[in-house]
This record gives sequence, C-alpha cells and structure tokens, in this order.
Amino acid sequence: MNLKKIVEQEAMRAEALLAGYLGLYAGSIDLADFNVESIEGVSPEFKRCVHMIQDLAEVAAVSQAIARNMVNAVDTLAELVRVPQMMPPTRALWEIEERIRHTPLAVIRHLLAIAGAVALGIWGTIDKSMEAEVGVGIGAVLLVLSFGCSLSHLRDPDHTVLKGLLAFIGVGAVVLLAKGILFTFLVFAVVSAGFFIRDIVEWLSNSTSAAADDFADDAEVRTFSNEELYDLSGAPGPSLTGYAKDDD
Repeated sequence: MNLKKIVEQEAMRAEALLAGYLGLYAGSIDLADFNVESIEGVSPEFKRCVHMIQDLAEVAAVSQAIARNMVNAVDTLAELVRVPQMMPPTRALWEIEERIRHTPLAVIRHLLAIAGAVALGIWGTIDKSMEAEVGVGIGAVLLVLSFGCSLSHLRDPDHTVLKGLLAFIGVGAVVLLAKGILFTFLVFAVVSAGFFIRDIVEWLSNSTSAAADDFADDAEVRTFSNEELYDLSGAPGPSLTGYAKDDD
C-alpha cells in the first residue's frame, strides 16, 4: 500500500480546492509555498486546516495515521470552501445560484437578464404610463437579484454581495439621472453579459479539466480524475461530490 501516494494525491486535491476558492486556474497553487495568512476574510478554522494539511504533506515517513489524517483534513477543507459562513440573505442568494449554476437554467437566466435589460430600457423610454413604470421597477429588482446571485459565488460573499449591490444601485441611480433610462438599462445589460461571459469561461475550464486524462494509475491506490479534483459545482470553492476514496 503506497501511503505516500495517498498523501500526494490529497495534497493535489487541497491545491485544487484552494485554487477554486480563490478563483484561480487549476494548477496555480503550490501547497508548499501557499501562505494562508495572506487571505483576508477566512475563519481561524480554515487557516488551521490549511496549516495542518501543509504539515502532513511535508512528513517524510508516512504512516497509516498520517494518511488517514490527511484525507480527513482535505475533506474538512472541501466542506469549508464549499459552504462559507454567510448571513441569511446572502445564503439565500447563494443557494439559488448553487441550484441553477450548472443547469440550462443558468444560461436562460443570463440571456433573460441581458435581453430583459435592453427591453426594459426601450419600454421605459417609449411608454411613460404608470404600468410601464411599475413593470420597469419590477424588472430592475429582478436584475438586482440576478446580480446578487452571481456575486454570492465570489470570495467573501457577505461583503462582495453588499458592496456589489450598493455599487450597482448607486451607479445605476447616477446614470439614470445623467443619461436617462435607456442608457441605464444598457449598462445593466453589459453587466449581465459580463457575468455570462465569466460563467462561460468557468464552464469551459471545467469541461477541459473533466476531459483531461486521469492521474497515473497505481495498482493499490485509488487515483482521482481532474473532474473529481476540480469539481463542477461552481461554489465559492469546489463542493463535495462524494468521490470514492479507498480506506487505509
């Protein structure tokens, strides 16, 4: 039984989890050189978990206990990056985005946000009735919710969602007063397109990772595919998908 190989594979899984959490590309994190203290907004438990993984990865003589502790520590890290601590409003947005993020509904949502923003701008410019104002207002609220869902899957969701939506509303109000309703909703359409492009890049990146070859096989050790390592959940970090690991 190659216990050293198990620890090495778990170290690579930890690197992938950290890369996903930080919004970096797979393979961009080197666990040996990673400084968790430089990350703002993470819990003490998160830092302790990363330090433990780094210490276990550096052990020269690997025992069954070391290998078991390494697997458990990386599983804990996976849970920490999957579901960060959030306030109830942010968690509600996060859960909505989590359910649709890798389904056809995600594409439909983005397309509706882009086309809907343009349509609302045109409608509000042409029709000055009370019904139009109410309809445009409801549409603007839905756009805010869509932006909030997208922002909830960035790092530090509580602060990102709050600051992002305040900036969105503030800039929208300024543009509305300066340029009018049509230009304002065209700006919203561009923002929606930006989130759509970001998700497309992520989907393509995940598809490439999933199509890559598995790690070198070992006769006695379970190997993890890139799909298992980098996950497809799109959470603030890769989520647990129940990969099957051999027991010691």
